[in-house]
Amino acid sequence: MLTPIPLRHSGDRVAILLSAVCLVHCLLLPLVVTLLPWLVWLVDNDAVVHRWLLIGIVPVSAVALIRGCARHGQRALLWLGVAAISMLMGAALWESVPEAWESALTFLGSVALSSTHVLNLRALRRWAPAGAAVA
Repeated sequence: MLTPIPLRHSGDRVAILLSAVCLVHCLLLPLVVTLLPWLVWLVDNDAVVHRWLLIGIVPVSAVALIRGCARHGQRALLWLGVAAISMLMGAALWESVPEAWESALTFLGSVALSSTHVLNLRALRRWAPAGAAVA
């Protein structure tokens, strides 16, 4: 049973939280400043970054969804993944796409692919035999 924390102890928790925020800030700020030239490069080379990301996204997603569908049998998830990857590939590889379309395709493809992986994991958990771990 949880007991209420007296007000004097909650100040300790807030102080710990503020100290942790300070620590994260102090550790990350030098890293961010060091990476600024690289971050500027990322902004200037958006298309290159998207293409490199696809090199990782496509095989990892394909393997995860194919293996998942082989286990739980919900083929619709595989097709949702194919549609999502197609949106991402269209946004990254279609040279004459207007910028608004590129942003929309990238956003929708990313949300759709992430959602498909969540649904795949849920289907695997429902399918898994009792006591089996699903990573």
